[in-house]
Amino acid sequence: MKRYASPPGPKHAPRGFILVLSLLLTVLVALMAIAMLRNVGLLEKKAGNAADKQRAFQAAQSALAFGEWWLSQGHSTQAPVACSTLLTTNASQGAAAPVQICKDPLPLPVTPLTAGMTYTPPNLTVATGGGLDASGNTNYALSPQLYIRSVGYAADGRALFEVTGVGYGGAPTTMAVVQSTFGVTTGTTSLGRL
Repeated sequence: MKRYASPPGPKHAPRGFILVLSLLLTVLVALMAIAMLRNVGLLEKKAGNAADKQRAFQAAQSALAFGEWWLSQGHSTQAPVACSTLLTTNASQGAAAPVQICKDPLPLPVTPLTAGMTYTPPNLTVATGGGLDASGNTNYALSPQLYIRSVGYAADGRALFEVTGVGYGGAPTTMAVVQSTFGVTTGTTSLGRL
């Protein structure tokens, strides 16, 4: 029997290595795609939460601005009362709305406040549970709330008030609290000697 010599070249070419490598690369790319999709979902949630927090902040600011405006309209001389209930008003009632000046400090804000007043500005839609309306606009879960407390007088004679605005976003768990110390001058001021 005669033996023939093998042709020159690699003795044992790796077989199936490219298939295994391509499968590993496919799995790696799939894992990266899944991680990126999950990350996009988290980013969407973060953006939604940030937008809801901004809505709550704007609602709180509107209540605070209304309280400061109301005080500047000559209502700062109203006698402070013990605030134990939550009054309801809205923007269309304006200054005639039942606003009260409290003598008690505001307890830690809870959802919702139990004392002070509820203030609903124009064009703010409140719906239980928040969510979106048929047009895709955000409903606010609760009306903004306002608490005004008399804190005494400054050295220059101005009456000082602590004005607290509480706003809610599209969910009742999204809450923003803003507070200011607002001074109101009442009476007459001497402009000098005559």
